Amino acid sequence: MKAYLAILRDSFREAAASMVMWLALGGILLLLLALLPIGLLTAANTELRHQELVDPEKLAKALYDGRADAQTPEGHIWTLLNEKQRERLVELTKSNNEASGRRGQPGGGGRNFLVNSLNQLLKNRSFYNPAAFNKVELDEELRKPDAESLPVDELSNRNLRRVEKAFASYISVTERSALSLTYAGFEVIGPLAILPSQIEQAIDGYIATILYLFFGIVGIFVSLLFTATLIPRTFEPGEISLLLSKPVHRAMLFLTKFLGGCVFTLICATLLVTGIWLLLGMRLDIWRPQLLWCIPLYVFLFSIYFSVSALAGAIWRNAIVSLILVILFWLGLTLIGLAHGTLDELVVKNLRVSEISSNGGEVFGVDGERTVHRWDEETGDWLPLAQPEIGEQIPTFVRRFAFSGHRLRISVSNDGKRILALQPTIGRFGVGPATILSGNADEQFELQAESQTPEAMFGIFQTSDGDVILPGSRGIYRFVGQTQQERKVQTYFKGILGGLMPSVPTKAFENLTEKGFPPIAADSSVAFNPTDNSLLALHTGEIRRIDRTADGKYAAGETKDLQWKESAILAVGGKIALIARADGKVMAVDATTFDVIAESMLPDGQKPRVVECASDASSATVLTHHGTVLVFDGKSRKFLAWAPRESGYASAIAYNDKSQLMVVDHHRGVSTYDVATQSSSGRLAGSAGFLCHIYDYIVSPLYNILPKPGELNNAVQWILSGEQSVAISGDPEQGGNPEANLEAERVTFNVWNAIFSNVAFIVVMLGLGCLYIARSDF
Repeated sequence: MKAYLAILRDSFREAAASMVMWLALGGILLLLLALLPIGLLTAANTELRHQELVDPEKLAKALYDGRADAQTPEGHIWTLLNEKQRERLVELTKSNNEASGRRGQPGGGGRNFLVNSLNQLLKNRSFYNPAAFNKVELDEELRKPDAESLPVDELSNRNLRRVEKAFASYISVTERSALSLTYAGFEVIGPLAILPSQIEQAIDGYIATILYLFFGIVGIFVSLLFTATLIPRTFEPGEISLLLSKPVHRAMLFLTKFLGGCVFTLICATLLVTGIWLLLGMRLDIWRPQLLWCIPLYVFLFSIYFSVSALAGAIWRNAIVSLILVILFWLGLTLIGLAHGTLDELVVKNLRVSEISSNGGEVFGVDGERTVHRWDEETGDWLPLAQPEIGEQIPTFVRRFAFSGHRLRISVSNDGKRILALQPTIGRFGVGPATILSGNADEQFELQAESQTPEAMFGIFQTSDGDVILPGSRGIYRFVGQTQQERKVQTYFKGILGGLMPSVPTKAFENLTEKGFPPIAADSSVAFNPTDNSLLALHTGEIRRIDRTADGKYAAGETKDLQWKESAILAVGGKIALIARADGKVMAVDATTFDVIAESMLPDGQKPRVVECASDASSATVLTHHGTVLVFDGKSRKFLAWAPRESGYASAIAYNDKSQLMVVDHHRGVSTYDVATQSSSGRLAGSAGFLCHIYDYIVSPLYNILPKPGELNNAVQWILSGEQSVAISGDPEQGGNPEANLEAERVTFNVWNAIFSNVAFIVVMLGLGCLYIARSDF
């Protein structure tokens, strides 16, 4: 053992004597010194943040409609805008069809324009006019005129609070403080656009980027340059004779030299990671001891490439050959990973059924390209339904990202003869009001564009008596649409005119809520209970029921604070509601009293994507972004250890009209399960396509058996946040925190699978090296 320890000590001495080592350490120290003066300053909020403007479209309309009366907040703000700002605001109030200009102009940026314009006005000493804000409920401090000597920051803060009070329906300021970035005590950027509660999440992203650049790319390459000569030099005639003269085994000598080669990366990683950890703690008061796990992680990452270099060095005893083979190895893995990722994202996921609905014996699915399909019993496969072109067309392969977080879920009537869906559109304020798509069995379910919703809706539901209910932030609506006679007339003329005659009812929606109905927060989860046609709304731990009254209206019902603030999604059926939180906790609660019935946890690091309940409350199910399925049994009132065989790679779930669980595999096949007996009761084997077979039987197996060093960079995200997925926000105009939308598309990764495959590869490489050296003559 002493001989091997002596070899390791020699590796440390060799590293310490290397100029490359000192240059690398010097570069890391310079980086840490450059980061040392960075700090955060907390102060009262003086600007409106983008996520706090919850309804930009309605705010723009309110400012435009109230421009004539200068004695109102709307009219007063209009007088403070310059001519360009007024023209832009007028353009924003026009419908998409009326808006002029080049493609994309004045399309996006509506939220940005409103936020930036208001923030400019907040610094204006003429912003507050007592007469204009006379009818706004302001406290005594805000009611008083501002002194001329009032500092600009305090003035902006007071004006922001006045704006919030005046436009409470459109603006929601949740945090009263703001952060500014300082350097050596001087404010360089501020106030920051993110909420103070989101700062740790943002810092985690920057840390992951810094570590990836220094160790994932530059660090690995420098380390390989440093160690390329280590193994070839070991087996030079004079060197190997001296080493083998000691009581050492050849295989152990090779392994000891391999460990010694990792010393360079160990020293550099220890300095950088420890330095960043200390800076976060001392400068930002964010102590993250788990960050220190990145030290062995990046040594492990380097050892994957070094194992190839070591084996090549032992065989050819040439540093240049070793380095070239490592570069070729890296290129090969990159190309295979690129092929795997491209096929998965642009082909497999776009063809995959990601939404499924069933009722009245009919089954409908939606794929990643947001194309609606109907299951055809005669052909035994999915048949795409004709869909209308709505607004500016988005390429099919990017729809999944453009509308991330906006489910295209099909609502099927009880008799299976009518389907409805909400197709979101992208306007000047991002994804906003949707267009209702409808299809009827008499017309082969060909989808037609009906009317645009009054506001962004949480979903569309059909009651047993044929009503179409749409819950929105400001009320619950009933879709009136066309009468049966109007539809027959349209169908007749459609056959004559080839579908050129549109039909848009003059009054398509009826508001079923009274004035004063408490608004539903935009990032709430809303579920429909088909048993009594009531609704449940859940927002950061507060759940409330919206009851349907005897006259068909909706009124606010019982509310309960569940004493947590996590983002969550829910579903309800009968007397059971199922809630899945962002932290992985799942709760079954009584739909009437909101008392917790049972609790469970999703696998570590996984987030829920879909929650479904059987209409008779016999069971409820959660589907995660990783495809894991968790089932709650309503009869035993507990979560089951049993799961469908597709669990781990399922892409959609739903209940049919028999309360049977339908689970979609990772392509287009659907299995039906009886939860009570925990057995399969049917199978719809949809065809996956040639490219999917290429992915399943060639690309994916090859990718799985090869090492995946690139996926270890995702491990940093997992170490810092405990999550194994990252949200994709396809809407740049989206307000709020994209991480809060659990239904949004997420990039998932499995850290432990990557670690096991990489460990196996290193063992194989080192085993081959030991075998070669043991059988070679020196």
